[in-house]
Amino acid sequence: MKKNTAVLAGALILALGIMGGLLIALRPGGRRDVESRFLSYVEGLSETGRLVLVQGRERLTVQESAKGQLFGDTTLGDLLKIRSDAVVELSAWAELSWAVDLSDPGRWSVRVNRGERILNIAAPPLLTLTPALRTETLEARVLNRSIFLDEKKMIDSVRAALTRRFEEIARSTSDRPEVRNRAAASLSAIALAFCRKFKLPADRAEVVFGLEE
Repeated sequence: MKKNTAVLAGALILALGIMGGLLIALRPGGRRDVESRFLSYVEGLSETGRLVLVQGRERLTVQESAKGQLFGDTTLGDLLKIRSDAVVELSAWAELSWAVDLSDPGRWSVRVNRGERILNIAAPPLLTLTPALRTETLEARVLNRSIFLDEKKMIDSVRAALTRRFEEIARSTSDRPEVRNRAAASLSAIALAFCRKFKLPADRAEVVFGLEE
């Protein structure tokens, strides 16, 4: 009898603890409430479902090995059929933007540490949006030049492939410490503005971005 009573008492205490935790999380100012309000707040800052945190301009450079025919398209070149590798380089200025995705609330965690007055934010991975290439700045050249190579033909043959690779190069920039630090500072500033608006007890915000899967 005493054993059954102890088991029931333990189950009751556990249930009360779970209910208490849910009430704390869901009450006004609780964790779930803060998280929901924060996500609604940042969604109001974006019309695309992605919150842009950092923007910049960089000159992107890509290289590709290409086959070139010695002596170009001359009669001698056609007769000899001698080919040679050469490296083609393309570079252009691009407008870059780094953002976080707002479409999945489950990838966010927002909590107030009332004791230390900190808003802790675990955000989704930092993304690099498709770069806007300034096509008027596009430059192409063959690195190991030769008067016998038809450079124009070589450049034309790899231009499309190289242009696609600009996006790959741009995506890798989201891993740079300086980009992540600027993005974290930007999101922290937004978070502090949110805290002031809703009168939350936080003097600073700490941001951590997730890792890409």
